[in-house]
Amino acid sequence: SDGAQPHLVNIQFQKKVKLQ
Repeated sequence: SDGAQPHLVNIQFQKKVKLQ
């Protein structure tokens, strides 16, 4: 289920990028 919630992964990735 790696494509069930791509938007969720995108949000997590964006959060990590914002941390930097």
